Amino acid sequence: MRGSFAVRATVAALLGVGGAHAPESVLGEVVVTASRREESVQKSSLAVDAPEWSGSAGYARTFGLGNGARLVADVSGQFASRKYLTADFVNSGSDDGYVSFDAALTYHAPSDNWELGAWGRNLGNEAIYTGGFRYPFSSPVGAGGDPTLYYAQIRAPRTYGVRASVRF
Repeated sequence: MRGSFAVRATVAALLGVGGAHAPESVLGEVVVTASRREESVQKSSLAVDAPEWSGSAGYARTFGLGNGARLVADVSGQFASRKYLTADFVNSGSDDGYVSFDAALTYHAPSDNWELGAWGRNLGNEAIYTGGFRYPFSSPVGAGGDPTLYYAQIRAPRTYGVRASVRF
């Protein structure tokens, strides 16, 4: 059995915000995705870099400003459950899973010919391992159990910055 879903919804002002006379302006957009590894894979075999659960969620909102400019706020998050980083399938070569959040805030000029924004990724500074390999001189898996030394690739730590763009 495979479990997977994706939801995209537009949150409107009709959700009790402002009462019956509220304008029908959009408050933002929510996107949610999640997936679960097939049951047959979970029970019969293991796979490298294949968490049982993974997914993402995001929310974007555009705020209109009085002069015709707009401010766009965007937040998102990703998650994954425990996974193996190598084909040895031992505990020291696995990642316990992660949850990571990103955010951005962008000002768009009234003429929409330039914008200025700030962004941040992996705001919780989570260690997210993407792969790895066993140290060649550690104990073999069959001879002594779980080797203790793995080299692992890791995603970037918390990063942040500003960006500017001009259209002409």
